[in-house]
Formats: sequence, structure tokens, C-alpha cells
Amino acid sequence: MFSEDYGSIPGLDIIFLLGGYYYHTNYDTVDRLVPGSMQARGDNLYSAVKAFAESAKLRNARQRESLGVSNGNDDGQAVFFDYLAWFMIFYSRRIAMVLHGIPVIIFLVMPFFSRFLYSGLWCCFATFYDFVKGMILHTTGIMLAIIFPVLFSILRLLVSSYGMNWFANPFLAFMMFIPISLVGLLIPRTVFRGFPLSQNVSVLKVSKEALSDEARFWGAFGFYASLTLAYLLAGLSGGFLTFFTSASMLLAWISFCLSIKFCGRQLARSTVFYVIPLIPCLTYSVYFGGFLVQFLIEKMGMMGSLPPPYGNYVPDIVVAAIVGVVTSWCMGPLMPICGKWLARSSILQFLLHLSVIALALSSQFFPYSRDAPKRVVFQHTFLTA
Repeated sequence: MFSEDYGSIPGLDIIFLLGGYYYHTNYDTVDRLVPGSMQARGDNLYSAVKAFAESAKLRNARQRESLGVSNGNDDGQAVFFDYLAWFMIFYSRRIAMVLHGIPVIIFLVMPFFSRFLYSGLWCCFATFYDFVKGMILHTTGIMLAIIFPVLFSILRLLVSSYGMNWFANPFLAFMMFIPISLVGLLIPRTVFRGFPLSQNVSVLKVSKEALSDEARFWGAFGFYASLTLAYLLAGLSGGFLTFFTSASMLLAWISFCLSIKFCGRQLARSTVFYVIPLIPCLTYSVYFGGFLVQFLIEKMGMMGSLPPPYGNYVPDIVVAAIVGVVTSWCMGPLMPICGKWLARSSILQFLLHLSVIALALSSQFFPYSRDAPKRVVFQHTFLTA
């Protein structure tokens, strides 16, 4: 209604995340509604309509036309998102052009800012080279966190009689794919326990451990900063998640450095100081990622398998890849500092054993149930001359 009649104000679409399989079927009855969901829908609808009605952007066609002539330009698609359904953050694309470019500028300037006055230009380039290597290692971990669950899903279908076991039991998707995704994310940290530094430790008079932590952090920061800029240059309205991650990581690094300065390099304490500023970002990542996976599981289950011989692999591969993406963006910001704790052989063995157990258990579950029925589409085609 609003998007059609009043131009650039966002439209409103309401869905139920849980139990959406019943939409437009004979099973779409009142008794299947989640208790309290109708009241929640009414509350959300009232708040949304009130916000739209009170918005300064609400104008009729004549006002929009005169405003467009007077301004002569358009800010483009705005960036907006809500935090845990508590409040909404909104800013124009013009502001995003400046705001989302700041992390990349910080990443490019930081090697020269931290080394030029003390060690010269050559050391600045060596520092930047270490940052780039850290970014490559972090990118490799993100890619492996997505690839490993995909390979695991294919392996499971080769030994299982049917796929999509996660449709009736969504927790199976998390149990199967999160541990193996974490293994992929930790592989670069396990292989390169000693970071390949280009900087001269004796010249800088800084411990190798400190330089390695610095390179790993700024490499991860550069990855999220580059992703934020890529969203912006592609003309997409997203990028808020990676920008939020970059900003939170910067605060976490400042907290980490201050803890080392005043309390010394105590591994446990400095790690806690690093994690605390990341809690709001990680909470939002888990919140948003969990809803995304649940929504995708429901949609893939409604779609069902594609024609053989390879069609039955598609739903499991898609769900595995999305779970890998969500796992990597939830755990990725922790890897530069917490990776040294997590990349232990005992933890990796535990994750692998957990993946094998999940593989065995998932084969015992049937994909469909009374609460998650199989949808069959019948098509009647008329051929006319």
C-alpha cells in the first residue's frame, strides 16, 4: 500500500517465519497458528503504520515532484536495518558513501600511521604486506567454512537413503553443518600457527606474537572493510552488517591494546577485553543469521528436491552453504585473537567427532512430519493449437 501510493517509503509484507509450510493449503487453519503470533502481528502492524504515518518522507505526488525539481538529485536507496527488533537504524545512501568507505581508508592508512614515524617507509610496506597476508588467510578460512559443509552434505547424501532431513527438524541443519564449518574456519590458523611475517622483529623491538596478532586482526578487518565497500560500489543497499562488524572489531582492538598496555600481555584477560566490545555485533549476527537459516530451510523444504540425478543434492547444498556463511560471519570476528584458543587439536577432533555423530543421527530422521508436511504441486496443462 505505502510503496505503491506514496513512492519511496518502504512497503510492508507480513509473513510467519515458523509454520509457513501451511500457507495457501487446506492445512492453513487457525489451530496451527503459534500462540501469541496474531497479537504480535497486530502490535508490529500498528507500530509500522504509525511510523509510516509520522515519517517526514511521507509526501503526496505534487510534493514529491516539487521536491525533486528543487533538489535536482536523489540520495538513492537508503540503508536501514533494525537491531534485535528493538529499534531501527536508518541513513541515506549519501551518508553511506562516506560512512562505509571509512573502514577501507583506516585499513590502508594504518600501516603508515603505526610505522612511518618510527621505522621508515620500507617497514610501512612490510607491515601492509603482512596485513594483506592476514586478509588472505582470513578469506581462505571464510571460504573453507562454506566449502566444508557443502562437501559434508554431498558425502551425507551418498551414504543416506534420502535428503532434506533438516526440513522437519531444523536443528539438524545446525548440528550437522556448524561443527564442520568451524573446522574449515580454523584450518588456516591450524596450518599457519606461526604467521609468515615480513617485518623485522629485531628492528621493531616487538614480540613476534604481538606482530602476528596485529597482522591477523588487520587482515580480518580489511576483509570486512573491503566487503563493505564492495556492497557500496555495487549499488546495493546492504553492507550494514559488514560495516557494523568492522566498527565493532575496531573497538575490540582498541580495548585489546589498552588491556595489554595497562595489564600486560595476559592471554585470558586480553582475550576477554577483545570479546566484550564484540558482543552486540555477535548477538546481532546470531539473531539475523538464525532467522535467515530458518527462513531458507522452510523455503527449500517447500520447494523440495529437483529432478535426478543431481537435483536431490541442491537443497542440502544450498542449506549447507548458507549455514557455513552464517557460521563464518558469526565466528569470523573472533578468529584473529580467539583462534589461538580454538585451533587446538583436541577442539578440532571434538568438532570432527561431533560432525560424524550428527551424520549418523541425521540419517535416522524422516524429512517430513505432521507439522512439516510435504507439498505436492499438481499442474493441469491445456494445449491449444
